[in-house]
Amino acid sequence: MNRQPRFLLTALLLNAALPGLATAARADDTVTRTLQQSIQVPTGDRVAVENLVGRVSVTRSNGPLAVTATVVAGGNQAQTLVQSVKLDVSTSGGRVLVHVHYPVDRYDSLLYNPPNSQAGGSGEACILGDLICFHGNSSRTVHYQGTRVHVWVNQHDGSGVPLYVNLAIRVPAHVTASFSNAAGLLEADGLANNLSLATQGSDIHIRNLRGRLAARSHGGDVYASGITSQEAGLHTDGGDLTASNLSGDLNLVTGGGDAKLDTIAGKLSLDSGGGDARLSGDLARLQSLDADTGGGDLTVSGNLAALTSLNAESGGGDIVFRTSNLSLHLDASSGGGDIHISLPEMHNVTSSSDHFSGDIGKAANTGTLDSGGGDITVAQP
Repeated sequence: MNRQPRFLLTALLLNAALPGLATAARADDTVTRTLQQSIQVPTGDRVAVENLVGRVSVTRSNGPLAVTATVVAGGNQAQTLVQSVKLDVSTSGGRVLVHVHYPVDRYDSLLYNPPNSQAGGSGEACILGDLICFHGNSSRTVHYQGTRVHVWVNQHDGSGVPLYVNLAIRVPAHVTASFSNAAGLLEADGLANNLSLATQGSDIHIRNLRGRLAARSHGGDVYASGITSQEAGLHTDGGDLTASNLSGDLNLVTGGGDAKLDTIAGKLSLDSGGGDARLSGDLARLQSLDADTGGGDLTVSGNLAALTSLNAESGGGDIVFRTSNLSLHLDASSGGGDIHISLPEMHNVTSSSDHFSGDIGKAANTGTLDSGGGDITVAQP
């Protein structure tokens, strides 16, 4: 009797009825190892954490600095790979450095296929809102431990050695902290620190932060919400910026990506470098706006009664303000577009096809709008 058809049928039925069995078999190819460090950090000292590839999550600690590293390796060298990663901790001059040591002297090409493809990066595409997201394949060359390392993200062709390290970090509130992750999502939540975050092309997620903030992704997207900061800088170098409920002295730069901002208070400097910028939500505590979109459109909608300083410029995009609460002396000019300005309490108005000057409300301060070729519109919602 030929047993092969019966065997194939049985295998197909098991795979369809019990998909967990196939998943478990694939999981057996992955080896993990956990490393931990707990470090007492004196008040006022600085903490720096460096990782090459993986997901880095930072939350608050009520005690010491606590670092948990989960090393994940695959392939026929998995056991050797997980043993080759170390957590190096050094202290010098009021600075604690936690460095994840990789064997880049032996392996300078790494493969990063995290579960659920949550690698982070500007190649993400979503449908049904944010319910289902797909992360596109990508690769990048980064520098780590003085070595150029090529990281393949979400590739399945065998390129690179399957190795990454996920970090879960709990940091005390009384220290200044910096975190760098060359490839992989970097996220921080619920901190009261002066904080620096950096990736070389992956996404950054920041939530519920009180303290000075500097975050930069060289091409990935930045998402920020619930930030109260004396000084906050968010820089994407080409990725998109999505932020809500920000307050303080804010410096936001996308370098060509789009900026979508909701509910902003304090002083805002925004440079999209060519991407579109949209500002909406509760703007009643926005004190100043300095925006340059390069060639993208700028759209602002909301209560601008507290705005005392306004400078908006686009090299060729449209500038649109939808508000009934502006109180400024306003000058607007366009190199080739139309100008439409119509608000209550306008007086001392002079206008032409390419220029507008007038007082709106009490007009105690001055605002300027300038587009190299786009339309300028200021009107009620």
